Amino acid sequence: MIKMKRTKRFAAWLLVAVMLLSSCAFTATGEDINTSPVTLMETMADTFDSMESPSEWMLFDLARYGREISQEKKDAYTTSAVDAITKDGAAITEFAKVEIILTALGIDTTILTKDSENIVNNPENLHAISEFDTYSDAIWALISDELDSVTLTDEQIGKARAKIAESTSESGMIFGSYGGYTYDDPDSTGAAVGALSRFVNESDSYGVNELYNKMLGALSAAQLETGSYGSACTDAFVIIGLCAAGIDPASDVRFVKGENSLLDGLMSHETDGGFKGYTGDLDLEWSTEQGLRALIAYEGFKENGNKAYSIYCGTKSKQDDNTENGGTENGDTENNGNTNPDDNLQPDPPSGGISGGVVTKPEVEEDEEKISVTFEMKTHKGVWLSSVSVSVDEKTSVRDLIKKVFDENGIESKGLGTGYLRSVTYNGETRGEFDAGPNSGWQYYVNGSLPRVGISSYKLSDGDEVSLVYTADYVEKETGGSAAGELPEAKEEEEKGEEKEKNEEADKVWENPFGDVKADDWFAVSVQFVCEKGLMKGMTEGSFAPGEVLTRAMFVTVLWRMDGEKSTAEAQFEDVQKDSWYAQAVSWASENGIVNGVSDDEFAPSLPVTREQMATLAYRYAMHKEKSVASDKKAEFEDAGKIAPYALDAVSWANAEKIMTGSGGKFNPTDNSKRSEAAAVFMRLYGKMN
Repeated sequence: MIKMKRTKRFAAWLLVAVMLLSSCAFTATGEDINTSPVTLMETMADTFDSMESPSEWMLFDLARYGREISQEKKDAYTTSAVDAITKDGAAITEFAKVEIILTALGIDTTILTKDSENIVNNPENLHAISEFDTYSDAIWALISDELDSVTLTDEQIGKARAKIAESTSESGMIFGSYGGYTYDDPDSTGAAVGALSRFVNESDSYGVNELYNKMLGALSAAQLETGSYGSACTDAFVIIGLCAAGIDPASDVRFVKGENSLLDGLMSHETDGGFKGYTGDLDLEWSTEQGLRALIAYEGFKENGNKAYSIYCGTKSKQDDNTENGGTENGDTENNGNTNPDDNLQPDPPSGGISGGVVTKPEVEEDEEKISVTFEMKTHKGVWLSSVSVSVDEKTSVRDLIKKVFDENGIESKGLGTGYLRSVTYNGETRGEFDAGPNSGWQYYVNGSLPRVGISSYKLSDGDEVSLVYTADYVEKETGGSAAGELPEAKEEEEKGEEKEKNEEADKVWENPFGDVKADDWFAVSVQFVCEKGLMKGMTEGSFAPGEVLTRAMFVTVLWRMDGEKSTAEAQFEDVQKDSWYAQAVSWASENGIVNGVSDDEFAPSLPVTREQMATLAYRYAMHKEKSVASDKKAEFEDAGKIAPYALDAVSWANAEKIMTGSGGKFNPTDNSKRSEAAAVFMRLYGKMN
């Protein structure tokens, strides 16, 4: 198989100059929205620019937007990036992310300096890939392959495509896992569309056309009437993927619902100079960061003549280079792979449609036969909706059944469009994910069993009994007779077996459940310790996510657990709801002087904890436990001058006690704390306090 040839990329600054001089507005369904997205991009960029330590993806966004990045900020990220990719067990996604961001910053990734003697060549890390453990690895490796510095082999590319395919349900949506069950992952599906689009051609020489079209169909079907998927983050991922595929998210009929396009959906989350997070408040770290990236990608798509534009490589996608493999250049086909937005047509069904220049003929489907199913909804406090009989088409998904029942009964929800139900509001009462604890949320049962696929993938049969249940703890499920009412009989037997297993568990040696924690990882022992002590849990079933950041809410919750989960008076922070899973921990930490709010009335639970803040919180916890924190030895790190004055004593103490030791002679005080690092700190701190 011939490797796609690469073309010269236009300089990023030239593209940005055109962007800033352009007076064209965003369009939706063929009409101008307004100039607010342009103003919003400028506002968001100003916010990120003003930050002393913007996140790595914020730096990327600023670079793609054309802002000048100071050498100090470039050096700081480069240092942390090199540390990340040289750690034992570094993930493929880390290699790809570093390659994408450093390239955007104009840094040669083939001669990165680890120390005075060692040179790191990051593209070699990607060229050495032999297998892909996760679909995220596969997607981001393919995206990094669009850069001039990376050239994956045909075998690697084939394995990546195969991994994505095996992680995609029949409906066309990639599925992830959380709490022991799977859910649809439209964010990754959107990214996969962009990654796979350059392999789509008329002869289907790469064998991805069917998968690609299914993904587009699934994304179209999951979109809500508002044009959104229910969150700015998901909207952003899909917009970026569509732009890379040469599909207009503001006018392609598959992504226009009524009068609302996907771009309209993203803009519906605008607030306070950015985008709302899941709490409804401004979320700089996730929604705003990703929202800005999507708007820049869309502007690049428009400036590229409505042809494929990949923001990750900063110019047109390699899809445009596919002609030598029998493909067609996206945009040279009639309507540029998009149906005329003036035509009042419905989106193509998942089995067919227009795929960025490759046209497949939709199959003609016969009228579906009607089936009868029952539906009920319960919470851990009682029955919300008694069992009702519902007539639906044969092979209707559970998601569509829920939507039908909700529409008929005036029930509101969030996340239903994405296939991952986050909250439900009925008769003025709302129950949402994490409201009743870190393991709380909505689950569904069919005929008494918990399916292992998402609500969009499970197809119903005649006579099926569907229960939508809000559980306070999916790990320790309610047994029969609880306030939620008895679960189906089949479930009762399963729970009796689970109880027996729990009694036997104490006699077992800890078995590592995490695929991303290897026995020889430097943090493996720490992860085992904090999990056995009940201090930390996995982010999803089978994943500890050692490279993810630890938030303020997570950190104080671990300290609270370490102190015996003591009850205290309610803390008065406007952004900490009294029934949130971390509310008691925040109250405890605030009352005991371990942590303060970022202001008098805000705690900022979702903000990441930096290393100097982690040292400070550990230091204050030791004081709370009445341990001696005196240290005659001041920490001697190369970057000691960067440690904030308030944290100097804490860092010196943490270093003297060998709770935090730094890396390569540096402490890296403003780096965000990773879950792997936090696990090690908690293990050492626990040992000092007990």
